[in-house]
Amino acid sequence: MSQPVQKSITQIFIQFIAALIVFSALAGVAAAGTHSYEQNNVSVTHFNLLDASSYDRRIEGRMRASLTFDKKLSKLGLQVRVQESRLTISGTVTNDRVLDAIQELALELVSAEQINLQVNVQPNNLLDSDTESNISKLAAWFK
Repeated sequence: MSQPVQKSITQIFIQFIAALIVFSALAGVAAAGTHSYEQNNVSVTHFNLLDASSYDRRIEGRMRASLTFDKKLSKLGLQVRVQESRLTISGTVTNDRVLDAIQELALELVSAEQINLQVNVQPNNLLDSDTESNISKLAAWFK
């Protein structure tokens, strides 16, 4: 082989080896980050590193969206806050079933240890949004 061809093959080979080293190093960093969220406050999602405040904002936005798109829960005016990866939901609801629905939505996003529900249950004296409860109240009025 001629000298210029041999140099270009050598350069390509060196670039290939360098690319493999960089790729394996990046893969190792991504794999290490997936299991150490509690230790480093870093989460790996879709290969993007998120710091703790980005993670908090993402979870808060997803919880607010979940509450907004639920017919019953969107009317309650619940407050959502995430700080240091702890989801806090506060407000007032009319019954325990609504409280359970809020908790189920929260569990879709974070673990039970990260949920702080500061929700008061105050039954409405008139009719609440639960149909079964409304029917039983109406039946009681007409007895």
